[in-house]
Amino acid sequence: MAEPTTGPPTRLPTGLPERVLVYGVTGSGKSTAALAVGARTP
Repeated sequence: MAEPTTGPPTRLPTGLPERVLVYGVTGSGKSTAALAVGARTP
């Protein structure tokens, strides 16, 4: 994974972007993945 750069988007201490767009086909597990990421963020 590339190192975060300064400037927008604002980055959290975890290195994850403030907002993440999750897209894919129906039934591909988008909601499950988004909940897993959300559970790991403060």
